Amino acid sequence: MLQKLYNFKLWIRLVVVLWALLVITWTSMIAWAAWEQRNTAYAQSEVFAQSLFESTMAGLTTMMITGTMDQRHEFLDQITELQNVSDLRVLRGKWIDEQFGPGSRSEGARSDLERQVLDTGEAYMAVDRDTQALRAVLPIFNRTDYLGKNCTQCHAVAPQDAVLGAVTMNISLEEVNRDAKAFAINLFSIAVGISLVLLAFVYLFIRTFITRPLEQMTRGMQAVAAGGDDNLKLEVKGTDEVGQASSAFNQVVQRFSDLVTAIRGSVASMQDSVNQLAQVADKTSQAASNQQGQTDQVATAMNEMTATVQEVSQSAGHAADSAQDARERAARGKEVVSRTIHMINTLAQDIQQADQVIQEVEGSTENIGIILQVIRDVAEQTNLLALNAAIEAARAGEAGRGFAVVADEVRNLAQRTEHSTRDIEVQVHELQEKARHAVQVMQNSRKQAEEGITQAAEGDQALDSITQGVESISDMTTQIASAAEQQSAVASEIDRSIIEISRMAEDTANQAQGSVAVADQLRQISRDLDELVNTKKSAT
Repeated sequence: MLQKLYNFKLWIRLVVVLWALLVITWTSMIAWAAWEQRNTAYAQSEVFAQSLFESTMAGLTTMMITGTMDQRHEFLDQITELQNVSDLRVLRGKWIDEQFGPGSRSEGARSDLERQVLDTGEAYMAVDRDTQALRAVLPIFNRTDYLGKNCTQCHAVAPQDAVLGAVTMNISLEEVNRDAKAFAINLFSIAVGISLVLLAFVYLFIRTFITRPLEQMTRGMQAVAAGGDDNLKLEVKGTDEVGQASSAFNQVVQRFSDLVTAIRGSVASMQDSVNQLAQVADKTSQAASNQQGQTDQVATAMNEMTATVQEVSQSAGHAADSAQDARERAARGKEVVSRTIHMINTLAQDIQQADQVIQEVEGSTENIGIILQVIRDVAEQTNLLALNAAIEAARAGEAGRGFAVVADEVRNLAQRTEHSTRDIEVQVHELQEKARHAVQVMQNSRKQAEEGITQAAEGDQALDSITQGVESISDMTTQIASAAEQQSAVASEIDRSIIEISRMAEDTANQAQGSVAVADQLRQISRDLDELVNTKKSAT
């Protein structure tokens, strides 16, 4: 499966991988954001249910004090008219039934859950997934300080902290779920748009800075391999991996051109040497008598030279092996550095994405602060209105006493709302500070990642230089070994020739003729080399 991926172009593989990463990232983020928004909405619904419970109890307490409890059903019906509120009922406990008698049928427990809350005094608040509503059953206790009133004065028959009753209600969550779904759809649309723009930019970047230079390099290599221009130069636009590869290619072509030039000069020198050898061969027969006495010394010297050449050849071979091993190690080190650069790049992208998310969180907390300010203003205005109402009730005397109690309860609720708003504002401020600190940490991490990329790139360049140096050493040792082997072969041939000359001095003239033949062969070899070099030159 992986092998088939190599058949696709490089830019296609890079774009597909980036698209897959974007899909995974956006999907995870959208799912998390929708889940978090839904949980926040559920939590707000629970707070709303608690506030509605306290408002209901405050109203009922006022009605009990003012002697208007017979109008409680109208009061509860009015609260039920609120948006998203349904089935609001006040349940009577056994102590209330014992003191005031059984109430209406709607004030009795209808389910095991309601009876359980009346028996245990444990509040129940949970979301019903089928009806998409928050079901809340909150107990009412007989306490000395309950919403600012002493309940035990009116309910002396019940022990302190006994369960007097409960308030049950349903808070609809359909609108919350619709908003969460719409938010997820909008976020998905934005993510798709951003991804398409990012992919288009990445495609242009890869085509411009990676695949197009690689295609030029490939065409250049093919031209050189086909015997084309050995002076071909690729344009080097930078010091990145592509630029370094282009520079290395230019160096290889330049060395190849220098080698051809050196061979051309060697062929010319070899032709001159062959001509001189032919002249010497003609004179060999005349110097045969003088040569006999020196052949033994020459044979000994040639044996020593042969041994020396063999040692040089072996040393050159060992050096070539060492150079090859060093080149392989440098190549492995380059692979490790490349993987390190890729990992740091991935880390930098993740840090940048996390930075953006935290900045969005910081913006959301600022919006919450604005909402809290509005709530606090409303609470202050309500407090002021309640104070004015209390003043007017005081002016009304005995007739406005009940109205004064209601105004007092409303003012207490407004003050509690204002205090709660301040507490939430403090927590939001702390969240903003932590978000700013997290943004700063993310920015520092991103800077460190960029520094790591720079250092890794410098290490990669150093490894390239080491690799090039090792390749040069390897080429030189290979040439030395080849030359040593050739010298060893020539020395052995000369040594055998000298031995033959020593044994058969009388055949010196024939050997001289043989030298002439060898000179002709060398002349032919030099012509072949010259033709080969000229063919390369004409092809360029």
